[in-house]
Amino acid sequence: MTTYPGNVRSLGDPTFLASLEGVDAALLDQVTDLTLERADQAVDEDYEQYAFTVSGTYRGERVPVYSIVVARPAEPGEGGSSAENDLSFQVQSFDWAPNMLDHENAPGSAVGKPAPLSAEQRSELITRTRTGVIAQVLTVDRNESTEQRQARLDELMVKPTDVNPPISRSGRYAMTTEILSQAYSTEPGGPITITYTGTWVDPYDPTYNGSWALTTTITRENSGKFIVLSVGETAPTESSNNEE
Repeated sequence: MTTYPGNVRSLGDPTFLASLEGVDAALLDQVTDLTLERADQAVDEDYEQYAFTVSGTYRGERVPVYSIVVARPAEPGEGGSSAENDLSFQVQSFDWAPNMLDHENAPGSAVGKPAPLSAEQRSELITRTRTGVIAQVLTVDRNESTEQRQARLDELMVKPTDVNPPISRSGRYAMTTEILSQAYSTEPGGPITITYTGTWVDPYDPTYNGSWALTTTITRENSGKFIVLSVGETAPTESSNNEE
């Protein structure tokens, strides 16, 4: 409560930092008498998390202002108990309270300004990119030319992609592909990058298979809208047991 927004950057989880870009932190200058209340907590096999609600007086009314979630690994790396956990907490998400963003009759001060991303919204961004962009990049249409393929992908991203979709040895049909994992990262002031890894296999010859990895670069406009800049291919491999 007392260090936002300055020290939050130094405390922030790397996957959270991009969500601070463009946030109207000056809005907090209008809030007085800040108080902090623990709203929730949870511990699973990966993280120990705490959610806090910060309230204050805004335009003469006592209101919740924002919530913030901090977390740390559930147990030390050496296998000690949680009671021995002295690992640092990091900020995972920040969310303006609904009345600061919008109200049916009186929109709040943060309306029209990019609000930080919550953990849920980051997950939605990954899923939306996976289904709306990556799936299209991996799609093979044997009836379209290179120019037609690029025109189709230009509707999804700003910069051209340098990905060659998986294709059979004969060139007559596409491989069956699967996404196995994705990782989200960013740097302060930099774009969001989401790396997807997966496998491909020839549906008519399962011995012909391998792995692939794609990295998508995303930026956030001042309006808060996300734009996919490009999708790049990194080191596709073929299984070692495949025949030449």
